[in-house]
Amino acid sequence: MKINYNYAPHAFGALNGVFCIYKPRGLKVHRIISDIKILLCRDLNALKCRPLRMRRVDENQYGRQWQPVIVPTKVPDLSDHPLVVGPRYQVEDLNITSVSIVGRHTSGVLVMGIGRGCSTIYHLRQAKLMKVYTVKGELGMATENFSPLGRLIEKTTYKHITKPQIDRLVSSIQAVHQKNMYTLAGVDIQSQEAYELAAQGLIRPMEDKFPPMVYSIKCTEFNPPDFTLEIHCIGESASYLMNLVHDIGLELRSSAVCTGVRCIRHGHFTLTHAILKNYWTVEGILKNIEFCRDLVLPMKLLPQPTMQKLEKPRKQLLLASESQKQVTE
Repeated sequence: MKINYNYAPHAFGALNGVFCIYKPRGLKVHRIISDIKILLCRDLNALKCRPLRMRRVDENQYGRQWQPVIVPTKVPDLSDHPLVVGPRYQVEDLNITSVSIVGRHTSGVLVMGIGRGCSTIYHLRQAKLMKVYTVKGELGMATENFSPLGRLIEKTTYKHITKPQIDRLVSSIQAVHQKNMYTLAGVDIQSQEAYELAAQGLIRPMEDKFPPMVYSIKCTEFNPPDFTLEIHCIGESASYLMNLVHDIGLELRSSAVCTGVRCIRHGHFTLTHAILKNYWTVEGILKNIEFCRDLVLPMKLLPQPTMQKLEKPRKQLLLASESQKQVTE
């Protein structure tokens, strides 16, 4: 569909769908939504807008023999002028929402919906698509809020830590999470039923509230004191990932602080689909909506036959979360 980017009503009517941006670090999601609305309104008001409404007036004209005649005519309605009523497009005219509320320290892929695309965002949330993060940490220090901007509370040594130690530790963390998945499913991990469940593919929870699930975690880079983890998970938060780095430092008989959290994939959305801040314009977002249209088809949002969902009450979810904390402690 060819869109006329020079006519504001056509561009505004096309702002319906799902788009993907690259979230900068240090900005909250509601601030980003506010900035996008302001930028879109600025661009829409700079385009050619609709003409002024016409109003009917009766003018006195002189006909034959100079007799006054009332003739109805139409003139522009000055009460509809932008200098009187304000700009054509206001921030309140736009409806934008995001799939997830990520932390301020998180950067990377952020999927958002605008207009009628907000209903698609609801289905994306229900699909519980997997996210992939690259989490960077620094050994030898600990802060109050697990971030590098927090107050420093401890310094420790880290020269005794090697990459094989980190690999063994993250493997055990992954094994604990995998065991919790089968616990939520109500099957023994050593049983035939667990094997058949694993052979069918990805296991995802059914309820909206569930503990974070880590499907894969590995150390991709180790350059003391810095290290990088690649984490595949769902139901996570930035505070959980930073806390995970802190716990890894404690298990290694040292301390660690998270220096960066970057989302590189959210379901089918990757860094290739994310647009930078320079392209948060009407034309840039409209092109991105068209580029991401195939990623939000119903066949990609609905659970596939190779994806199982766990249907268990919330009480078992809380018990599994408590058992996970006991193992990590």
